[in-house]
Amino acid sequence: YQVDTTKAAQLANMADGSLREAKLLKDEVEDDTHEMFRGWMRLCFNNNFAALADLSENYSSLNKVAQKSMLVYGLNILRESIIAGFANGELLRVIGEERIFATKFNKIVTVDKVTEITNVINDAHYHLERNANPKILFMNLSITIARSFNQ
Repeated sequence: YQVDTTKAAQLANMADGSLREAKLLKDEVEDDTHEMFRGWMRLCFNNNFAALADLSENYSSLNKVAQKSMLVYGLNILRESIIAGFANGELLRVIGEERIFATKFNKIVTVDKVTEITNVINDAHYHLERNANPKILFMNLSITIARSFNQ
């Protein structure tokens, strides 16, 4: 399908092994989803709300499939960050920069924080599916995640 190896691995992870889903996501997922998610989490961790407002504006300009796949990608990375703490990371399904990020992110988040963040991302995905305003949704999600990091 003429997809580079890194993106193919990312799509396989997001599609949970489904070739059909990976083919659908192939043209919709941004090439820099990992960089976008990593930057978003850093801004949330640092409580940089001005930059988060700009980021919410940027995310709202993405198409709906890209917005939803960004949230799904986030859920996958959160899962990987928890798994990174077990069995010396042998169970991780990600490679390269994603693996490094998941391993470092594991040192910041606890299982309780990941559970809380996972729940709000799932809720955001649900509301996005039902045509919520993406700019408001991503800003609210960012504030909630930032609050979770600071508890």
